[in-house]
Amino acid sequence: MRLNSRRARVYLATGLVGFIVIGTVVGALVSQSGGGDTCRNFRFDPVKWQQAKLNVNPPTDRQELADDLLRCHRLDDLSKTEVLQMLGPGVPRLSNNSRTMWVTGLVRGSLSTGREYLRVTYDANGTVVKAALANGE
Repeated sequence: MRLNSRRARVYLATGLVGFIVIGTVVGALVSQSGGGDTCRNFRFDPVKWQQAKLNVNPPTDRQELADDLLRCHRLDDLSKTEVLQMLGPGVPRLSNNSRTMWVTGLVRGSLSTGREYLRVTYDANGTVVKAALANGE
């Protein structure tokens, strides 16, 4: 069979489309799970959070816990009181009524300096509306 024949081009195109469709479906299934098993099995450890050493090379225990909290959406829709019970008080000079911040460790990356923070923002009712990592100092 010659590669430039119509039939060969149809087979090649069909195979390519099939490969792309299968790859897209598998990719969507994996991303939809969002780490489902790992999130289903994730248990926040407040003692590990409180006792984490923060001046060591990243990732620190607290950075890993913060990553899991964010990835698994464990802070979504909690009240400020619930968040503070879970994580303890934040950094006073960086926190206020609408936001609380906790040091998670040194900024990740070989050329980075300063600290990384978990920043939780609340609405007027004191409910979490956003949680994210932030770099500072």
